[in-house]
Amino acid sequence: MKVIKKKSFPQVELSVDNVLENKEYKVLLIEYYHNEELYRIINEKNEPQLYPSIAFNIVDNSLDKIWRVIPFDEKYYNDEIHDGNGLRYIGPKEFAYNYYFFRDWFNNKKKEKKVLKDFLESYPEYKNE
Repeated sequence: MKVIKKKSFPQVELSVDNVLENKEYKVLLIEYYHNEELYRIINEKNEPQLYPSIAFNIVDNSLDKIWRVIPFDEKYYNDEIHDGNGLRYIGPKEFAYNYYFFRDWFNNKKKEKKVLKDFLESYPEYKNE
């Protein structure tokens, strides 16, 4: 899935810094939290940052074959994408083993740093280049 940042969009809580307008980004994964769709993108700082989907236009809506629907907690899972209850995502299974994977990545945990590095080496199309 590929997106481009919109020139204008409604006020959002999350920052939309470190992504450029008119540059195409491959979405690393899609997270859902209380009916809000969020994209995790490798930004201009080469960080896997979370952004509100409302700030982007989709230019390619095809989902990669390696993506899976991953519930973090079965009590929040049902057949609808927007279940309105809890956090889950659609994306590579490599990040599903740890509910706090990206928090740990930003806290410089070695295991998460290695998992993302290995993933990006295996799937270089997700890198920000």
